[in-house]
Amino acid sequence: MRFQKPLFVVLTTLVLSACNATAKPGQVTIYISTQAKQCEPGTGTSLKDSDNALANAGINTERSACGVHGMPIMAMCGAKSADIHLHTIDEKDLATAESLGYKSVDKLAYKGEKGYREQTCSK
Repeated sequence: MRFQKPLFVVLTTLVLSACNATAKPGQVTIYISTQAKQCEPGTGTSLKDSDNALANAGINTERSACGVHGMPIMAMCGAKSADIHLHTIDEKDLATAESLGYKSVDKLAYKGEKGYREQTCSK
């Protein structure tokens, strides 16, 4: 019984620190659609293309990943997929990134859920 309280404190701390594991203080995670189309493998931009677009604007990425957003979309071949590219950048670069079409992942959050998940890149 003596060990339950310290164990609870340690586990709670680990869980809460994992909630924002991708962005450190002063950083923000952004996303942009890959423009991939449903039922059409290989369409859309690559993660490298997305990274390069940010680099060409003078924005350094701390981390980049592929993902999928949780917003409803029409299920239809040829329609846009839910695939997104995720990048962690310095918060000071957010306005520049937004001018390129990127948005903060905070806009995807819904009812306490983050609104996206990472997945393996398809290209």
